[in-house]
Amino acid sequence: MEGIQQILNDWSERTRQELIDKYSSMGLKASGAFENGLTVETSEMKTAIWTVPHTWFMVNGRNRNSSQDKEKIKKWVGWAGSTFLKKWVKDKGLDISPFAVAYKIAREGIRVPNQHNDGTLISSVINDNSIDGLLSKIGIYIIKDIKTEIQQTWQR
Repeated sequence: MEGIQQILNDWSERTRQELIDKYSSMGLKASGAFENGLTVETSEMKTAIWTVPHTWFMVNGRNRNSSQDKEKIKKWVGWAGSTFLKKWVKDKGLDISPFAVAYKIAREGIRVPNQHNDGTLISSVINDNSIDGLLSKIGIYIIKDIKTEIQQTWQR
């Protein structure tokens, strides 16, 4: 791997690690699914950093259940409390019923930013400055490549 693809790969891997570091420093870690789910795909002219679906909720929060129908809430609480929230409560080491957490989420949602999460997990790492830095490195590479081509052509 060389050239632009290497620049993209280096930037993406560094950004991936910065996201993991930010996630840990914010105290958002529970199961480790976020950092384990972050993957980088780089090709010759593009890069992508893939994350897990619950990243959206860590950054934006979650609305309360649109229907406050007691039966629908009871069904959601039963499902959420016995699946991902059961694991989350255990991973966080909390002494609370996952069903109580599910009920609170169903009734109130999760507001972000809040006292535990300012909602900047992604934007503090991937922003105009980080993109400008990447584009600058690519620009420098392209200019050096063109300069080399011109010199080689001129010397013939």
